[in-house]
Amino acid sequence: MQQKRKIGYILEAIVVFVLMVVLSSIAVPKIGDMIDREQDELRADEFIIVKTAVAEMLADSTVKSLQSTGPVQDIGRVQTNDSPPLVLEDYLDISEMRSEELGCFYTFTAEGDVTQECP
Repeated sequence: MQQKRKIGYILEAIVVFVLMVVLSSIAVPKIGDMIDREQDELRADEFIIVKTAVAEMLADSTVKSLQSTGPVQDIGRVQTNDSPPLVLEDYLDISEMRSEELGCFYTFTAEGDVTQECP
């Protein structure tokens, strides 16, 4: 009787282990996909924020042109050709920018066109 209980417990443990392996094999790829989608959304959101800030900065500028810059991650250095120049950092909350964390680089043309390059 004692041996039948041991065998029963061992079989239950094996079944539980197999179920955990099966569920893990399903869940792990889904978690990876969720992380990738979140990264894509963060990149897209940041790109919109940067483009909007550049448009606002150019609207305030008298010269209406930027110093061409890029590719850079430190977007706070982007400036207009005004004297004194307007600085993009003043139009953004730099503490919320995640371009370095996301691995994104930005290029700015004199006309204010912004491109984002992410891995």
